[in-house]
Amino acid sequence: MHNLTKHIKKETEKNQHQQDQKQNNCGNKRKNYKGIPVTSQLIKKPQNLVPMKNIIKPTVQMKGKSMLRRKVKSKLKLLSPEQFTMQSKAVCQKFLSLDIYHNSKDICIYLSMKSECNTNPILQQIFKDKKRCFVPRIPDNERMLMLEAYSMDDISSFPKNKWGIPEPNEDDVDGNNRAEASDKDGRLDIIIIPGVAFDLTGRRLGHGKGYYDRYITNLKDTRYATDQQSAFPSLVALALTPQIVDQVPTEEHDQLMTHVLFP
Repeated sequence: MHNLTKHIKKETEKNQHQQDQKQNNCGNKRKNYKGIPVTSQLIKKPQNLVPMKNIIKPTVQMKGKSMLRRKVKSKLKLLSPEQFTMQSKAVCQKFLSLDIYHNSKDICIYLSMKSECNTNPILQQIFKDKKRCFVPRIPDNERMLMLEAYSMDDISSFPKNKWGIPEPNEDDVDGNNRAEASDKDGRLDIIIIPGVAFDLTGRRLGHGKGYYDRYITNLKDTRYATDQQSAFPSLVALALTPQIVDQVPTEEHDQLMTHVLFP
């Protein structure tokens, strides 16, 4: 009888331990769950994000990025011209209503392709408000410059690059060097960054060339590494509704957006 009681007690403790372990595992699954509901339109200073490289193997990760690019681009093609125009206008209005815009002086902004939120309304307002505007130039396969544009007429005179995007020459029509946004004598407030897809933790999926990630990393490592007085520029994403996804796979070098705006 004594042995039987001892055996029953041992089995009870074993079963209890298994149940506790099962509950802990469920709790961990909930804790580590990364699905993000599409409810927010403004992300500020994302923190404590786990780099996806710690979860997904690089080969799987790259395949995931390629698949997501194809999926989002297919959905963008389903937007009618009217929907595209309406969504772009709504996103631009949201950006122009932000305090960071009203308080800014120097802004980097991309010149949009057909598959991206049309940035022309923002460009026009920047010049109307007499802020400084910097737009991308890609001199080679590694570097990107952000060179000053003076007006919409100036932009309309830019030659187009291999992607069909207007791009400034390093010298203007008068032969003067265009200012670069990262020059130490300037104050850079906002960088508006293009992309294929975004999630609401600030993760961004670019076109795969890495120009913006390298540019931002270089800013952090050079100008802002020693400048403790200036706040780092806000990193703003402008997205159409098909570009907002539950989760973007990222790598260590991928930069997080501070603001993700969509219709």
